[in-house]
Parts: sequence; C-alpha cells; structure tokens
Amino acid sequence: MKLLFALLLFTGIGFGASLDDMTKKPEVEDMMYVSLPESTSPGGRCMDGTMAGYYVREGIDPHLFVINLAGGGGCQDEAKCSARNGTRDGSSDFDLPWKGGKDLMDPRCGVNPGFCEATHVHVPYCTSDAHRGIREPSDDSSWYSDYYFDGHSNFKAIIKELIKGKGLKNNKNKKVLLTGVSAGGIGAYFNVDVLQEMIPKATVKTAPNAGWFNPGALPEDLPSIYDPSDYTNFKAGTNGNGMYDLIQSGGDLVDIWKMKDNLPADCLENYVTSTDDKWWACGSMHIAYRYIKAPIFAIQTQYDENHIFTGGSAPKPYKIVDPSEEIIFKRYVDMMGKATRVSLQQLLDDETEAVKAHPDGIFAASCKAHGNPADLTLAGGKSWMEIVTDWFFQLGNLEEYYRQVEECGTDQAGLVLPCNADSEKCHFVVPDPKVVTCRQEVEKAGCLKKIDEQKCLRCVKQKKKQIIAGGCSPTKVAKQIIPGVCEANYKITPDDPDAKYVKKIKNNGEEKKSTCGKLMIMKKGKIKRDCCHEKYGPESAVKVCPVTCSICG
Repeated sequence: MKLLFALLLFTGIGFGASLDDMTKKPEVEDMMYVSLPESTSPGGRCMDGTMAGYYVREGIDPHLFVINLAGGGGCQDEAKCSARNGTRDGSSDFDLPWKGGKDLMDPRCGVNPGFCEATHVHVPYCTSDAHRGIREPSDDSSWYSDYYFDGHSNFKAIIKELIKGKGLKNNKNKKVLLTGVSAGGIGAYFNVDVLQEMIPKATVKTAPNAGWFNPGALPEDLPSIYDPSDYTNFKAGTNGNGMYDLIQSGGDLVDIWKMKDNLPADCLENYVTSTDDKWWACGSMHIAYRYIKAPIFAIQTQYDENHIFTGGSAPKPYKIVDPSEEIIFKRYVDMMGKATRVSLQQLLDDETEAVKAHPDGIFAASCKAHGNPADLTLAGGKSWMEIVTDWFFQLGNLEEYYRQVEECGTDQAGLVLPCNADSEKCHFVVPDPKVVTCRQEVEKAGCLKKIDEQKCLRCVKQKKKQIIAGGCSPTKVAKQIIPGVCEANYKITPDDPDAKYVKKIKNNGEEKKSTCGKLMIMKKGKIKRDCCHEKYGPESAVKVCPVTCSICG
C-alpha cells in the first residue's frame, strides 16, 4: 500500500490574496508582473505548464528586499489536483499586470516604516506544492505525471532573475526578509537557506506567518515524529492519524512533489538510513526547525484552525449540537494548543543545530485563527509587524517583545483554550451561538418534549416557520443544526470512565474514591452497593455515574 505524500493538510489562502485583490487595481503603488523567460530550466512553470512569474516594485533603498511567497492550500490526491489544475490555483493565466502590497509589502511608510522603501517581490502560488517541488511531467503512468510541481525550482529561478536584473547582488550590504502566509509560510521556512546559499554575503532572514506545519504529537499521544492524533481517534479514545496508521501498517509514502532532496540535508542524515527511511519527518517544522540555519521569526497562532479542522478533521463548532460532543471538542482543542506550544518551545529554548547571528523570535497568540491579522497585539500593545521590523534590523527598541507566547488560565474543566480578546478572528465560542439559538427555538416549539427523535423531527417540520422566525436561520443553517438537536435530546450519553465518585469515607474522615470505569465492570450486586444511595451528596456514584447507576431504578 502506498500513500501519495504531501505534508500540506490545509486549504487556507494567504492574507492579501482575496478575489478583490485580483480583480481591481489597488489604491497604493503597484507591483508589476514579470513572467519568467520561456527558456527557464529547471522549473519556470505552473501546474498546467503556463509560465510562472513574479510581481516586483523596485524600492528607494537599493540594499533592502522583502520577498513574499503567496499562500493558497495545496493538493495531495488526484481529485484535488485535477480541481486546481488550470484554475487560479494552478495556472498563471489569471495573473493581472499589477498587484498591491499589504503588511510588510506595503509601500506606505506610515503603515510599514521599516520596509516601505524596500524592493518588494511577490511570488504567486500556482504549483500546489507549498513552493517546495521540483517535479516535471514524466512518461510514467501515475495520475500526476502530466503536472508541474515546480515551486522550489521557480523560487530559485526568480531569485536568479532578481540577481541578474533587479539589484539583488551578493554583497554584505544587501538585507533580505523572506516571508509568506500559510503555504507561503511553509515555503519561506524551507527556502530561506537556499536563498542564503545563493547570496551568501547578504543578510537573509525569514518571518513566516501560519507556516508551522505541523506540531508534533504529545508524549502521551504518539511519537513526536508524527502529527497529533486526529479527531476521530481522539474521540474514540485511541491514538493515530492517516500517516501514523499507514506507516504502522508497512505502507510507503510517494514523494509526488519530489521535495525530498530539498529538505535540510542535516535532517535527512539523521532520519534516513539504509534500513530505515523516514525522510518525510524532515518535511514537518516540528522536526526540521533545528536544522534551518537562517534566523527565524515565527508568527504562529497556538490554535491554528487548519491544524484543528483540516489536518485534524475536527467538526466545525456550528456542527456540534450534542453537549457531550462539545466537551470532547474542547478537550481536542486544548490538546492541539498544548502540542503547538510544546513544538514552539524548541525555538524558545534555542534547540537549533545552527550558529545564528542572533536568537530567533516568536509571536504566538492564543488565537483560533489560521494566520495572525496585522492588527493583532500581545504584551505592550505591539503588533507582530512592529516587532518583526525591530527584530530584523536588531534595533533593540522592542527586544523584550521578541519572544512572546501568550499565556491563558484554565477553565472550570482544567482546559487551556484560546483566550485572546484583541481580534475578532481569535474568538473561541463553544457552543456556537447558532446552535444555542436553534436549540432554544426547538425547545420553545415544544418539540423536545415529544416521545422520541422521529416525533421531534416531525414536530420541527410542522413548526418550521416559527423556529426560523425565532432566529434559527437562515434555512440552510437550520437544516444542518436541527436534526442534531433532536438526536442529542434522545441520546443516552455514557458515563465518563475517568470520572471519580466517593466509594466510602473511612473512620478517620479520609475519602476512598473510585471511577465510573471500574464501576461499569463490577458485578450487579456491587454496582447496587455503590450506586443506590446519595449519602455522599454530589460526589455519590448515582450522581457521578448516572447511566451505570440506572440499575437502581
């Protein structure tokens, strides 16, 4: 069994790449499009074979460059790659002659004082490989044999063009910041050392946004070489995910992008032997971080939605209508946040094989977004743009903010959940307000008092207008939520096997406790002995383990 391999498990599009950006001329000074020469080799192509290119705005400062790699998901199977090929995601046919710049690419000095006078270069994303592939069409019979996955080759070709004609010379005066969001952020991490090798005398650094794919699993979950368990396994109380299950079953990984040889060489030396080839581990930032030589400023939320929903396959909050599922979902979000913090801790602890000019930086908000909005602030009210600028030039004015991982307290259940209140994009609300409203309206309509689930659904159908008028709307949302409300109302939620109850109180006042899990496997007589009383109040078995104790009648 083989799995076509792409470490990219997300569909997020990078900031500054909305449809509006592509269809109307920006208000600020434009970057102009330059196509790579037809003679470019290796590389030079988008997925469908059209010529790749880049946007450039030559700056006032001849020594300063900002290079941004666009984001926009990726593909790892035949259906998704086919859907991207020949579209805006896999072709240059849709690239306009101009493009505006945002954030670190903004030419307005009032918005971007550190880099407004730099030469700005934006690399569109049309290869679906996180800017890491070198594969070109072949004569084999694979479904991907007709595609170009040229992301890494294109990056090198563009840098050569900048060196040749845009002033990116190899000298000690040049300063280059490589950045990107999502797939572009991944590309920035894995291309920055190549950029440095191409201009070894220049100062080269990287500041990827939402590119830390992926955190490693926690010790109690899986070996950290793998991603955390997916939601399906977590909910079932098991450990695993697609890649882990495949490797454990003896399956093979196929490098469809041909990215293996572009991964950090020192990392491959440690993970590839004649008898054990784990090259794929070096495609994860959790493993690759220590081998990247250039200075890094990681801009990464602790609860990246793509880690949770796309990679982890967790349900979106508006699809969670069962209160017991809400608890499981919160625990999963807590676990993913912890795994991300543990993964990023290696940056704080300087766990790197490289000798760097200065320490790496980090801006990690306790936020459930994929990507950090430019206006998001942490300590001192400083945004990541302000801090990255100060860090890049090593000005020292904001040095106390160079390494920030936002801390949050625990909730009543002992969970650490997203707590940043600075940006609306970060808000974490479970249950979803739509679910709460629909549940309330179904209850007001009297449908939850029906004898069973089917009669509840019939009631909802009869009182549809009343329920929607009460706020359970629009109709499309109501259709998604309401069936789950009826189902959850008649579902018997099993006892939590780890929940503890007071079994007895000794003469010295010491409490002896047991768990619902142990109670479940007792003989009927012993279950009755522990269950059929309430002498320990809310900590009695009948209160803590009500389903198991239903034997009492």
